[in-house]
This record gives sequence, structure tokens and C-alpha cells, in this order.
Amino acid sequence: MFDKVLIQPDLREKLTLAIRNKKMPHAIFLKGEQGGGNLPIAFSIAREVLNMDKNKGLFGEAPSDDRADRLAHPDLHIVFPIQQLISKKQTTCEQFVNEFREHYLNHPYTDLNSWLEQVGHADKDPIISVSEAEAIIKKLSLRSYEGGFQVMIIWMPERMNMECSNKLLKILEEPEPKKLIIMVGEEWENMLPTIRSRMQLLTVKPFSKMEVASWLTENREISYSAAEKIAEKAEGNPRTASELASGIVVDENDNLVNEWLKACQNYDHVKVILLSDEFSGLTRAERSTFIRSLLARVRKALAQDQLSIKQASKMQEIMEASLYHLSRYAHAKTLFLDMSLKTCKILKGT
Repeated sequence: MFDKVLIQPDLREKLTLAIRNKKMPHAIFLKGEQGGGNLPIAFSIAREVLNMDKNKGLFGEAPSDDRADRLAHPDLHIVFPIQQLISKKQTTCEQFVNEFREHYLNHPYTDLNSWLEQVGHADKDPIISVSEAEAIIKKLSLRSYEGGFQVMIIWMPERMNMECSNKLLKILEEPEPKKLIIMVGEEWENMLPTIRSRMQLLTVKPFSKMEVASWLTENREISYSAAEKIAEKAEGNPRTASELASGIVVDENDNLVNEWLKACQNYDHVKVILLSDEFSGLTRAERSTFIRSLLARVRKALAQDQLSIKQASKMQEIMEASLYHLSRYAHAKTLFLDMSLKTCKILKGT
């Protein structure tokens, strides 16, 4: 089980035992950073659960069924955040499910920004509306197509508005047999307490650079030494590593990193302002990769005694805060200038 995804051994063992012993909880929350692997793990859980009631073969294994892998199983349902279009009727993700399926199959370690760019909703604030909750309840109230489990995957549930959250409480409070709800997000703490109390939390911890490098070597036609360099630059994030390995994020990004660091070291505010235009012209995925590259440079500089522990700690705090605000749709130019000016002060020692 779970041989196609990047997953920690302890989580793999826990999930494998639960599925084999048919003791899966009715609702779980897979917590992890975006692009960190929790979404592929969720679909892998769905695949195993949807196949576990199939007639066993000669050696006790269920027959191969790749419909869940293709997100095409009739008992697999998917919900994700979308931008509400201006119309009399509320938009639901059913209108975008084909686009999501294609996007995920090409980029399984995707994040919300990449998905929104795919459907032309970048720089919008997507939600999961109460109409979506009504659709979820309706789908799970029906009998399964194949007589086994139904699996509902809700990606980024922290994007549910209050009406949606309250509406879903009923199916969480009164779970029906053979209905599995998997929420996949990163802000468990921001979910309603009444929802948290009815779900089992499973955390997908950040992967080590060695784990990501090994995964890249097994799944890509690259050497281990090349995979190590990619994992280092990606800060252990599978999405960033996958994009680097595919050439989606190109090394020209290093030029911007070098120019920015030089401008901050020289306290060159004019250059910083010029670079802010370049930063705001990047896609959200590229902005995220840029900041992750800065974090990698800071840690490398600390290891080489080019920065003090105090300087590195403060810079890391600023950059991690910038990553968070970027995910919350902060204005790109303002975010870049704020991060830059604070870094200038740290490097100058003021």
C-alpha cells in the first residue's frame, strides 16, 4: 500500500493497519503544508478504501483498479475551493471537476495558487460555499454505485465559509456506514471546534531533504547527486522539488535571489524597489519558490558562518511570515518591499 506516494513510514503503517483491519474512522483531517504530500496521500487512501471490498484474487490481493488513481471512480467525490462567479446561481466545483482532474494528474503535489492559475482565478479569494455543502450531503445520502464505500475528499477545508461548515456538521455528527470524509488542509487550528471534535487528525510532517532526494531518484530519471541539489533548493517540499526536476521552475530564479541579497547587503533601497516590480510579475508559484530559495540561502549562510544565529533566525522568521501572507493573497509588491526593508535592517545591524 502507498507505494506510489511520498509518505513517512509511521503514517504509512498506521493507515495500512487501519485499512486492512477495516477500522478507518469516518472522518479524518490530513494536515500538512501545501505541496507537501497530503493530497496524494488522501487519494491513495481513497484508492485502497474503494478497492478493499473487491473480490480477492488468488494471492489475497484485490484486483487492479486504477479508476481512483485517475480520479474517475464513481464513488470518489472531490471538493475544492473556487472563485464564486457572478451569476444568479452559486458556483460549485462540479463545474470545474474535469479541469481539476487534469491539473492534479499532471501536478499531484499541487498547491492552491497553482490550481487557481490553471483555471484563471489567480489573485482571487476562493471559497467553499454552502452550495458545496448541500451537494456533499446529497452525494453522500445516495447509495454507492458499487455497493462499497463512498469517499469524499475536501481539499483546503479552511476555505469553507461559516454556512458551509455548519451545514456539514450534520453528516459529521451522524456518520453513515461506509462513508469516508477526508479533509486535506494546513490550518487545522482554524477549523470550527465542533468539526475538529468529530475528526481524527493525521499530520503529514515535513519531509527531510534525504527523503525527497530518494523519492526523486525513484520517480524521475535523474541521478542521486542531482536529486540532492534539487531537494536542498526545494527545502524538502515535494511540489517545489517536482517542479524543479521538471524544469517548470528554472534556475533563472537564482539571478533574482542573487540581486536581492546584494541589494539588501548594500542597503540599496532603489534597487529593492526596482526588484519589487520583477517580483510582482512572477506567478504565485514562482514567488513561493523565490522565498523558499531565500530560506535555503539563509540556512547555508548560517552553516558557513556568514550570518550570526540571531540574524539568520530573524531573517527566517520574516521569510516564513512572507510565505504565509503570500498564501493569504497579500499584495505582492507590498509583501516584497516589507520583507526586503526588514532584511536590510537586519543585515545592517539596526
